[in-house]
Amino acid sequence: MSVPKSKRGQGHLLVFTKLRQLCDYTQTLVNNKKYFPVDDFVIENGKKKPNNVKPDLAKDIYRETRAIENYAARANKVFVKTQEDFNLRREFWSKAVAETAALLKDMEKAMVLCDIPSRVMNYWTGLVKEIQDLLMDRRNAELKS
Repeated sequence: MSVPKSKRGQGHLLVFTKLRQLCDYTQTLVNNKKYFPVDDFVIENGKKKPNNVKPDLAKDIYRETRAIENYAARANKVFVKTQEDFNLRREFWSKAVAETAALLKDMEKAMVLCDIPSRVMNYWTGLVKEIQDLLMDRRNAELKS
């Protein structure tokens, strides 16, 4: 028997679907040479030097995205039997939420430095904020149980 659309809730695994979507989208963006060129140079004292800011920022952004996914997966794998298990699981959810804040900060830097269009940034930021809300909901739902 199916559940009417008006009475359906969000699944607990929706956060993992969105995280996979975020990782794929982020990887596409940081691999885009238009936004994060590898062979970018700056001129200092009349000499041409490689500009490592954009590639390093791209690595940081992708690393943070993967960290969010990894913390969420670790939290999901903890089977809660004791108070220590509960605390560990909650800690992983909290670390995932904290990584979303760091990711948003680096995305803000990337928008300015890499000249990423606002429509791309709006979608990307919206996806991260949606994931942040889902992670906080998962973390807070366990308090009610």
